[in-house]
Formats: sequence, C-alpha cells, structure tokens
Amino acid sequence: MTDKELIILIGFKNREAYNALYDRYWQSLYMHVFGKIKEHEVTQDILQEFWIKIWKDPSFVLTNEEGMAKGFFCKFLNFRVLDYYRSLHHEIISLDNEKRNTIEQIGYSHILEDISLKDMNILIQKVIDELPGAVKRIAWLRRQGHSVGETARLLSISEKTVRNKYSLAMAKIREVLKSAGTKIIASFF
Repeated sequence: MTDKELIILIGFKNREAYNALYDRYWQSLYMHVFGKIKEHEVTQDILQEFWIKIWKDPSFVLTNEEGMAKGFFCKFLNFRVLDYYRSLHHEIISLDNEKRNTIEQIGYSHILEDISLKDMNILIQKVIDELPGAVKRIAWLRRQGHSVGETARLLSISEKTVRNKYSLAMAKIREVLKSAGTKIIASFF
C-alpha cells in the first residue's frame, strides 16, 4: 500500500493505516531529526508533534508520483528543526527597548555598535548546545514564549525547577558574554 493510500485512510481515522505509516517511517525520521539536533528529548518532541498533526489532519501531506511521502516528511521536519533553532535564539539575543534606552542613557551606545549580533549569536548558540538536556529544553520553551507555568506543565516538573534551570542557562550565557568582553550588555540580560 502506498503512503498516499495510507494517508487517505488516516483521514478517515483508520488506526491500522496510521500504525502502518508510523511503522514504515518512525525509525528513519527519528534518525533524520536526531542527526540535526543531537538531543533525544527534542527529537522526540518534534516527532510527536509531527505524528499528532498527521493523525489530526493528514491533508497537509504531499506525495510524489509513486505515492510516497518520505521526501515531504523530511522537508517538513527540516523546517521544524529550523524552528527549534530559531526559537533558541529569539529571546536571548534581542534587547528590549528599555534595556537599549538604559545603555544609551549612560553613554555606552558605541558599545552596541561595536558588538556584532552575529558574533553574539554564535556565542549563545555554542553555550546552548553545551547545556544539559533538561536545562536546554527549558530554555527553549521559555524562549518560545511559554510562561514558567506552561513550561512546568509541558515538562511535568515544578515551576521552581523551571525557574532554577532557566536561571542556570541564563547564568552560563552571561558568563560567556562577559568573558567575550560584553560585560555591559550581559549585565542587562
């Protein structure tokens, strides 16, 4: 049976078709995503969301002339991996207007001009990549805009644990930024 045929059946909530498609691709898709992220928890989360999306509404899946969807699956998951990496950087590298104004008011605006956001981004990525799994996951969720409470519920941990581990991530980022000569900016994070 082709992927296209299975997808049509999944649209009618046929569990056997869903299980057949899952069994056909779960291992290769796991390796595909893990090869890009190198973290089991995040890989599992991305794939869980992917498979839930297929179950809820498989109409987004495209197949090739032979009725196979593997190429589409890989491209779709590549975009989810990019979303993951994008979310890791969103919160940390942006200074809000209040912090920017404070820096300008105390006469250090030239420092903002001298610091390359690209270099900061590279440093931050390196720090995040080296964080332990749970700390990295919490930082990722918080930076996606999830509140402490939402993050705690999503990970089935206490809010205190979320706060503590997020503080560890931010402390490590500050440490690296300070050692790179960006003490003034790091003090405002």
